[in-house]
Amino acid sequence: MIETPKCYFVSDLHLFARRSKASDYQQQLDAIIERAEIVVLGGDLFDFKWSTVGSLDATIEQAIDWLQRLIDINPSCQFIYLLGNHDCQVDFVERLADFASCKERLRWHHSHWQCGDTVFIHGDVADKITTPEQLEQFRDHWGNEPI
Repeated sequence: MIETPKCYFVSDLHLFARRSKASDYQQQLDAIIERAEIVVLGGDLFDFKWSTVGSLDATIEQAIDWLQRLIDINPSCQFIYLLGNHDCQVDFVERLADFASCKERLRWHHSHWQCGDTVFIHGDVADKITTPEQLEQFRDHWGNEPI
């Protein structure tokens, strides 16, 4: 019998936006991460367009700090970050790529990740019948939006 890893999926926290309710669930998320083997961060974890932090650079730094804090909770957990339309901001993606390159337990993907026979995506990938090119064009709109 093959044992399935304890895998959890979280998305659409929209951290840093006024409408985010993520702080209401942070303790639950931390508890889940403590026992997880894999956590898939399914996109729109952060919201750069409507950030209340003040500047793009400050928002990106807080996002990276938040990810580091998650990674520190469980030293054996693997994290998979999937981009969504609200967190595909160009400067963040560059910073995420640099950050992940130094973190053995963090990988990121632009549109999807497959584990066995399960495929994980962010919702904008499946909004309608979309080609990879159409997804790229859609996300380009979000990726260069100012705060």
